[in-house]
Amino acid sequence: MLETKVKRMIWSKPGIVRTNGAKQELKKVSAGVYYRMRNSGNYVPYNRGEFSANLIRNVFGDLFYRRVDVKDRRVKMYTNEAGFDVFQQAIKEDAFNSGLTFNVGDNDKFVNGNGQHLQLNFAFDSYVTRETGKVELVHLKELDLPQTNLEFGQNKKSTPIFMVFDVSPTSDGSLVNNIREVRRAGTPNMQWGYIDGRRSHLGAFKSQGFNAANKFPGYEIWMEDRSDVFIEDLSRCVLIEEIPQF
Repeated sequence: MLETKVKRMIWSKPGIVRTNGAKQELKKVSAGVYYRMRNSGNYVPYNRGEFSANLIRNVFGDLFYRRVDVKDRRVKMYTNEAGFDVFQQAIKEDAFNSGLTFNVGDNDKFVNGNGQHLQLNFAFDSYVTRETGKVELVHLKELDLPQTNLEFGQNKKSTPIFMVFDVSPTSDGSLVNNIREVRRAGTPNMQWGYIDGRRSHLGAFKSQGFNAANKFPGYEIWMEDRSDVFIEDLSRCVLIEEIPQF
């Protein structure tokens, strides 16, 4: 159920489907968060190897310019594991290019151990600039999808992707204020039930002398859920992703 909800809310492609039965009705399929942000939000594609700290500065610096005071700027980016890797590399290169150096005796902050047993231990998951304010990463596991045949190479991880759901200064960067799930007023929850075959859903003891819907040697569970995702303001959303390499 969780996988189905993730596909519908995040990755669902807009279009129409034809229902089963005699009527063969056409039903509209709503677009998920990804396609809405890509088509109508602030979409920033980049080629492999081009992700950098300057890219983040430029994207959010332009969004905040003359709109948000420097002291109120902050960005929360939701990403997958591959996104953490490219972000770490980009910030590390930016820091080292600016002259940052590590000393072994820096209070064991970066290098631990001694002699032949030294351990290097550092990583960046956030940073602060004047253009963007504090930029921090949040791991959204639903973005860690299996690799598909669209991209060939040795990398087995998903393509790096960064989603910013709300850059408003009055928000904490989460989905609550800008993106939410909506349902019909008459059916606020999922509807479900049983279709009994030769076995009742109440167990073997109740499977004698009862009305069965068919001769299936068991019973079925049916579930129906009607919901959609609502984005209040797509101009507050940002999608940064790597262009697949064919």
